[in-house]
Amino acid sequence: MLSPGRKPSCEHFSALAEVLQQETRLLRTEKVNSQTLFSMIHITGFFDAALRQFAISQKTFDFIQCAREESPVSRSFQHHISTFMGLCFKHHIPASMIWDFIASVIIYDNFTPDMHMFNPSDVFRNLYRQSCISGVHDYASFQHLDVELITADVEAHIISMFSHMKYGGQSAATIRQRSLERNLQYWSVLSHTSICLTCLQRNMEHYLECGHAVCDDCLVAFGELIRGQEYRYNLLNCPFCQEEVHFQARLLPPTCRVRFLGIDGGGSRGIVSLKFMEELEKTLDLPYPLQEHFDYGIGTSSGGVAIIGFFAKSWTPKQCLEFFLKFARIIFPPKRGYKYSICAILRRIFASYIADGGYDAVVLEKALKEAFGLGRVFDSANSRPSGMKFAVTATTISDATLCLISNYNGNCPPGSDSSYKHLRAKKTTDEMLLWEAARCTTAAPTFFTPKYLEPYGTLQDGGLAYNNPVRPGLRGVRRIWGDIGCDLVLSIGTGFQQKLLSPVASNVRNLLQDGALARVYRASMQSLSLNGQLSWEDHWHGLDEEEKKRHFRLNLPLVGREPRIDEVDKMQYLRNEIQHHLSDMEGIVPTSGISAGITDPERSLRVMWTFSEADQVPNTASLGSSQPPVFVQ
Repeated sequence: MLSPGRKPSCEHFSALAEVLQQETRLLRTEKVNSQTLFSMIHITGFFDAALRQFAISQKTFDFIQCAREESPVSRSFQHHISTFMGLCFKHHIPASMIWDFIASVIIYDNFTPDMHMFNPSDVFRNLYRQSCISGVHDYASFQHLDVELITADVEAHIISMFSHMKYGGQSAATIRQRSLERNLQYWSVLSHTSICLTCLQRNMEHYLECGHAVCDDCLVAFGELIRGQEYRYNLLNCPFCQEEVHFQARLLPPTCRVRFLGIDGGGSRGIVSLKFMEELEKTLDLPYPLQEHFDYGIGTSSGGVAIIGFFAKSWTPKQCLEFFLKFARIIFPPKRGYKYSICAILRRIFASYIADGGYDAVVLEKALKEAFGLGRVFDSANSRPSGMKFAVTATTISDATLCLISNYNGNCPPGSDSSYKHLRAKKTTDEMLLWEAARCTTAAPTFFTPKYLEPYGTLQDGGLAYNNPVRPGLRGVRRIWGDIGCDLVLSIGTGFQQKLLSPVASNVRNLLQDGALARVYRASMQSLSLNGQLSWEDHWHGLDEEEKKRHFRLNLPLVGREPRIDEVDKMQYLRNEIQHHLSDMEGIVPTSGISAGITDPERSLRVMWTFSEADQVPNTASLGSSQPPVFVQ
């Protein structure tokens, strides 16, 4: 202490500076040892988050939980571990290799680029331990192992891998890759139709030639970005078995929302939707195939056949149209010598009822097999980049429950959506074939028999539940991408009868025209399930004004009745009628070929097919990368 009146000397300040420097060094060493020496970017982010929490809660601030706030551990992690343990039990994988596998999964998931290097034990106990305990419980019971000892082994592996990452300069993805390579002979035999075995966090979305599969994040981590093509990745080796593959995929840009295509069912009237697609492609004159400007497509009945040709076979609208003209005439052959007496009609109805269909399903299946071959709905993409999601609708014969047959899994936890059945195979060998999916969605009652498929049951036309598949399709979008929404929703119909609504209910009743059967028939045909146009109008009126700018409908108004789904002789008439209604695209296609201008520049397909992106990542307070880790050789 300085006595009163004495001035401090330089020696006093030097001594104080030395003490402060020593304390600073000790404090830094302590923070380094406890893995709490944060960068300035992390300090800023944590400080802002702490202020927000203290303003609304008195809970202790948790740095680790805060760092994972924007990219939390998957809710499916426990289920995926349990599934993985079942595979290991089936294939007799040694326990020590399993714990090494799970530890590298946790390192890979948590220590992404720019993530702070927290104490690995704290990370494990805070974020993953409980999921591991629950996930290995059944396996431990069968093997008579102690769950606490298992989690201790996993934690020990995590600590060891963390030291290699921290002091050896290896990335988390490299640690994961090395773990897989060490026991390659065991892991190469494992496969699953739902979960991504590379990360155990997400569901798989891309089949590879080797039979394994990856999710979007693992594709980014272990693949290479293709130069000159936005968000397209090339994968040269399967990250799980290291087998050489030739695989490309496109992902949804992070600043872009989903571009959606839905096509109604209508039998031979499907010519309407395909002709609209052909005219749309001509008018827009896009540099890429039309289907590559959509991220998700869904179709019912004839629309399902179009979606399969469009997305799975990479057919152009013109090719789809040419196929459909031949296809419809093959499956709906002209019936010669028809008699129209009441007895003849009743005889045909009875025969159709006994046969469970008025047309030969064998002919239908043969035509579909010739068109689509033996390719699977969910398969490795050869002729096109993987990543374009599609689905076709079907219904069960017991209660007409909607079923979606798709080439995606989505990331919803099991049982989170009970509004429809999402049909997925339990085994790779049970994946539905393209022609089988087309057969199910076209099995219209009274026309074709339903289709029985052993892993899935007996299925029929999806139009019985949603002839306009926009609503189930939008639920599918949420299943895959969450709540990001759509930049574009394009729905295409198959023609509809224009009717004037009667302002007053009729008080005149004709027994033949207004009897019970006639009323039930008319009511069913005007239901939202079967009437695609009414379903669209109901959907449209439920949107807010901003959403309406992104939703489009193309359909053909008809003066007379709608042709029956087997009236193939009306297809040319429908095709010609579309030429008189190309102006219906006015206002959504900004081109002088159709219209001199558009009334609302925001309601434009071209506008919806563009997205904005920053030139560089802004230097803001970030607690960790939301992007997956990058593998470095």
